[in-house]
Amino acid sequence: MENFIPENYPDFNKYGAPPCSESFPDGFFAEERSEYTYIKDGIEYTRIVSQYAHEKEVKAICSSCPYKVECAEYAINDPSLLGIWGGLTEKNRKEIRTRRKLRSKK
Repeated sequence: MENFIPENYPDFNKYGAPPCSESFPDGFFAEERSEYTYIKDGIEYTRIVSQYAHEKEVKAICSSCPYKVECAEYAINDPSLLGIWGGLTEKNRKEIRTRRKLRSKK
């Protein structure tokens, strides 16, 4: 499995491997509709997942992650990152950056 965690990501070894490193990485990069195949008990299954379902699944993975806050902050500070980071979508992170800019102008 390809590791999608950037080299300059905060130290994620202090609590062990993040849960996302052992999950389906495509789910963190939502599309309107996508498919993924998995094997369970020797049987191959294909699952079709909508963007909302991906988001819900990924946010559930992020919710129990010990790196959630660091991951979210990392992605908030890097607008070029796509996908869900620390339980936040690109849209969520953009809203946070906008609110922070507005607060800093006061």
